[in-house]
Amino acid sequence: MTLAGLVGGGIGAVLSGYPKRATALKVAMSFGLVSTTLFGMERLAYVGLSQYGPEKMSENRLLRTSHAFSGVFGGAINMGLYQGRPLVGVVMFLPIMMGVSQIEIMVQEERRRRIQQLLDERQQK
Repeated sequence: MTLAGLVGGGIGAVLSGYPKRATALKVAMSFGLVSTTLFGMERLAYVGLSQYGPEKMSENRLLRTSHAFSGVFGGAINMGLYQGRPLVGVVMFLPIMMGVSQIEIMVQEERRRRIQQLLDERQQK
């Protein structure tokens, strides 16, 4: 995320006429702080739910719940600090984090499918 902020900030600075290095570094720092807040919250929620949450919670539901928690609380913290409008952060970051959870679930399912395929091929030999 920080690299994306650095590139995006550099491009924005070139197009808008702002100082390139300073703008790129400020945007990169903002991206880094936001991503750290969101994914730090997600990890805390995941660990908390896996240890203290319902025992029969599936892995997919656990991922979705921890990402939703992160989108709500991490988004509220970020936009509350940056603009003083925490609800905007919830509306902005909740869909993003739910999309990230869906991507994680799809990657995990593909990984499981591929491992099973390799095991099946190995057993056939």
